[in-house]
Amino acid sequence: MNTRRSSTRNASVFAFAILLSTASCSWFVTVIPPRNTTETRLHVTCDRIQSFWDQHGRMPTTPDELPIIENRDCSMKDGWGRQLNWDSNGADRVRLWSLGRDGIPGGSGEDADQEIVFIGKEEDQNEPPAVETIGN
Repeated sequence: MNTRRSSTRNASVFAFAILLSTASCSWFVTVIPPRNTTETRLHVTCDRIQSFWDQHGRMPTTPDELPIIENRDCSMKDGWGRQLNWDSNGADRVRLWSLGRDGIPGGSGEDADQEIVFIGKEEDQNEPPAVETIGN
């Protein structure tokens, strides 16, 4: 009987240890900062613009024309949940930007704007545009 009680106690301790380790692991899960989410979405959108450019030889006039890329974050919202701003000339240029955390032009830190300008030059361009921080 002692062996049975000991086995039950060991199983309970083991189950508790697993539960505790699972709970503590959740502390190590990091949340992606909104600025990083925004930068990623800007880059993925540029990949989508490149794909459209390769197929049509012109810029999309609206984001609705962009193809979806499987297994990529194709959201057109910034890390704070607002739509990315879009300006396209329909020929060879698209400007995308986020107004940062505060949602107003300018700012610094988390409030600084982020923008990327895609200029269509050739199929499968080797140099993707860089995300620039606009503000102080």
